[in-house]
Amino acid sequence: MERDYPVIFGTLFAFGLIGLVVGILSDLMYVLVDPRIDFERRD
Repeated sequence: MERDYPVIFGTLFAFGLIGLVVGILSDLMYVLVDPRIDFERRD
């Protein structure tokens, strides 16, 4: 039985990268949907 470590690691890397991109896009969408949200100003 051959080991498919490169396939598993490649898939994990791809899904991890997709998750990070979706997280960044969701943060940016918050600003577009509700302009009152400002990540730069903190109290």
